[in-house]
Amino acid sequence: MHPDLKAQLQALLGERVQFEIHLKPFTSLRIGGPADAITYPNSAVEVTKVVQLCNQHETAWRLLGGGTNLLVADTGYAGVLLCTTRHMNRFHLEREEEQTALLFAECGVRMSRLLSFCSSQGLAGMEFAAGIPGTFGGVLWMNGGTRAGSVDEILHSMQIIGADGQLRELQAAEVPFRYRSCGLPRNVAILSGRVELKRGEPRQINAKVAKIKSFRENQPLEMANAGSVFKNPKGDFAGRLIEMSGLKGKCVGGAMISDRHANFIINRGDASAEDVLRLIQLAKERVYQEHGIELETELEVLA
Repeated sequence: MHPDLKAQLQALLGERVQFEIHLKPFTSLRIGGPADAITYPNSAVEVTKVVQLCNQHETAWRLLGGGTNLLVADTGYAGVLLCTTRHMNRFHLEREEEQTALLFAECGVRMSRLLSFCSSQGLAGMEFAAGIPGTFGGVLWMNGGTRAGSVDEILHSMQIIGADGQLRELQAAEVPFRYRSCGLPRNVAILSGRVELKRGEPRQINAKVAKIKSFRENQPLEMANAGSVFKNPKGDFAGRLIEMSGLKGKCVGGAMISDRHANFIINRGDASAEDVLRLIQLAKERVYQEHGIELETELEVLA
């Protein structure tokens, strides 16, 4: 990292910047080498300042949320990460009406907190997120959801920052959502969003949440993992195809295709990113050979 950038980040953030920090503790897979720097901005304005400094020094940058859908390379990340979970995790009701409400949330707030709040307030529409780990920003980025729905169905608007360091507000109709993707370019980041919710009975909302959570009982959530590795192909399930290809329980180094749910790769304790990538490639090749289907990864790789 350029010494001037290092000094400028320290002047801007003080103790809220760290250098040469290993990323294993920042991801649910517990895998990854060091980042040049990790920053902890406390607002969208501060994010723009960090991004503009990075751009001035031609240094890569990226937002880091809960790290639940992320594989970090063994060599780490040559750039600046902006960790949002520590300070950019605020939310509030922006508008309340008799039948609806508008909820604002920053990208770093955990989905479990949002869902708990909505359930307690009798606000329906967020139930699909039951059991989804990670942050609101990550769910927006991935168009996260379950068989019960997805975030694009309730989005009102979102604030993004572009590669040029400029903030922009997007209305829901401007976001090119598709299955498990918001469709936005990789050189932008989502800083906050608003969702439209409906009034409901807390008891009914909690019952729906419990039912959706029950769908996850066969997932290896007690082991270090990054959630679903592959997107489900149309009309089928990636886990079923991988299992039918004989790869359930397959190990490479310290990584294993879960013997409980074949669309999960778990870290048995000492897995490397290379181990995980080899399993991903093996699953793609075997499923294509045996079923003629090309699996598309849902897991994001940071290198």
